[in-house]
Amino acid sequence: MKKFLYIINPTAGKGRGNKTIQKVHYYCDKNKINYKVSITKYHKHATEIAKNENSNFTHIIAVGGDGTANEVLNGIDFNRKIIFAALQVGTGNDLIKNYNFPKQINDALSVIHNETKQEIKKIDIGKVTFKNANSNKLKEHLFINNLGIGFDAYVGYLNMHDKLLKGISSYVLAVFKALIKYKMLECDILFNDKIFSGKKLMITIGNGISSGGGFYLTPNAIIDDELLDISIFEKLSRFKLLKVLPKALLNKLETVSEAKMYNSKRVEIKLKEPYFMHCDGEVISNNVTSATVKCLPSALKIITGKK
Repeated sequence: MKKFLYIINPTAGKGRGNKTIQKVHYYCDKNKINYKVSITKYHKHATEIAKNENSNFTHIIAVGGDGTANEVLNGIDFNRKIIFAALQVGTGNDLIKNYNFPKQINDALSVIHNETKQEIKKIDIGKVTFKNANSNKLKEHLFINNLGIGFDAYVGYLNMHDKLLKGISSYVLAVFKALIKYKMLECDILFNDKIFSGKKLMITIGNGISSGGGFYLTPNAIIDDELLDISIFEKLSRFKLLKVLPKALLNKLETVSEAKMYNSKRVEIKLKEPYFMHCDGEVISNNVTSATVKCLPSALKIITGKK
C-alpha cells in the first residue's frame, strides 16, 4: 500500500513552505490519501526525518527549495526503493528545471497522487567524498542538481547567511557581495585521464543544468545520462566576471571563452588552499581541501509529469 511522507520546510521561499502545509493537508484529506506531514525545525532536520521514517513510507516528498530536496536525499535509504518527489516552493527551485513537473501546488499534488498524470523516472545522483583542512576524516554527501567549489560556493555561503531578498534577487545580491572578497582557486582537477591545473574561479559539477535560481553553469547536463557535466572557469577579473554572469542567466555560457565544459563519470579535485564547497546550494564545507565526485547512475526514482 502506498504511504506518503511530506517533509516540509516552513521557512522555504520566505514563508511559502508554511503556506503549503494547509494545502497538502486539504488535498490529502479530501482524496483519502494515506500520508503524514513532518515539519522541519532546524538545519539538516529533513535528513533526520527521512532517515527515521524510511521504513514507514513508500514515497517521500521534499517540500521546499533545492536545499530541502538535498537534505531529504541524504536521508533516503536507497535499498528500500523509495519513490521521491520534489514540491518546490523555495528560493531557487533549480531541480525541477531538469524535468517536466508543475509549479503550481495543486497541480503538483495531482501529479504526485495520480498515476495517469505521472511518470516514475530513474535519475542519476552525484556523490562527493571529501576532506577538510586539518582533518584526515573522509566525509560523504549526495547531490541531485550540482556541486560547486569556488566562487559559486562562496556566493551560496553568503546567500545562506544573509538572505534579505527572495528568488534570483537574493542570489544576485550575494554575487555582488562575493565580488568584494572572493579569491581564485589554486588547484589540480583530474578526469578522463587528463589533469587541469592552475588558478580557477570555480569548478561546477552538474547533474542538472542550473543553480542559484537560474544560473546555467552546466547548461548541457542531462539528469539521466549517467554522466556529470563539468564547467571549469578560468581566472577572471571582477569586471569580466560581471560581464559573464548575465550570460549564465541567459543560458549563453557557451559563448564565454573562459568557461570550459566537459563531462565524465568521476572527477578528482585537489586544492592548494581550503575553500568553500556547496551541494545543491547548501554549503557543506568552508575549508575543503580535496574532493572526489562520482555519478551514481539511475540511483533515484523520482515522480515527474507526463510530457
